[in-house]
Formats: sequence, C-alpha cells, structure tokens
Amino acid sequence: MIALKAQIEERTGPTIRMTFVGATESHLIATEIVDAGIGVVLGNSHPFRQAQRIIDPRPRGPLQSFARNARFHAAWAALEMDGEMSSADTMALASINVASLLCLDVEEFDLVATKGGTLLEFESKVVGVEVRSN
Repeated sequence: MIALKAQIEERTGPTIRMTFVGATESHLIATEIVDAGIGVVLGNSHPFRQAQRIIDPRPRGPLQSFARNARFHAAWAALEMDGEMSSADTMALASINVASLLCLDVEEFDLVATKGGTLLEFESKVVGVEVRSN
C-alpha cells in the first residue's frame, strides 16, 4: 500500500490521505509509514477479540470494532503509558485524532454522559448521548 500510494502520488501530483485501521504490526514498518504520511488506528491492543465474538457474533469491520470500544482502547493505552498521558490526550486519541485521520468534520462534538466514573474508566457506564448534527 505504501509503494502504491507513492506511485500514484508521483504520477498524479496531489497527496493521497491514507489511514491504516487495525494495523497491529505497524510498528515493524513505522519509519516507512511516517515517511509516507500515513496515519494508523491500531484498534484492539488486548486479546479480547475471541471473547467479543462469542458475546456478539455479528461480523464487524476493523473500524466498527474500534469505534465501539474506542474509549476502552484509549484507556488501555493511557495505562500502558504509566501516567505520561493526560486525560485530554487520552480522549483525543480516541476521538479528535481518529476523526482527523479519517477526514471527518471535527468542528461539532457529541456529548456523552457517564455514571460511575469518567468516560475512560472501565467501571463507568454510558447513560446518555447527545448527537449534534449539521
């Protein structure tokens, strides 16, 4: 994909915006990905996929699976950073950053209300969502 992107850009001129979703081994070619200007949405960083399929057997694409559990993925990432990631950075990791990579309009945001903790805490429960549409 990286080589194909480079070939097309060389022939046509404009830069192609590309994002890899679910690229769990992207770290192996991180330099090439960065040099090509490609974004990465990792998705599930923990081995819960099989358990999730048992609970919810409907087929999902990598982006659907990520979006459904984005707050948990971000919370795990923050835990693995051992306190080096702020709450704002953690929220951005699962919202604004992903929206930007996917060229989505990020000027208006949805409001999510939780009970039992913040949006990033595993024991919290989403109790309300206000969706703002253009």
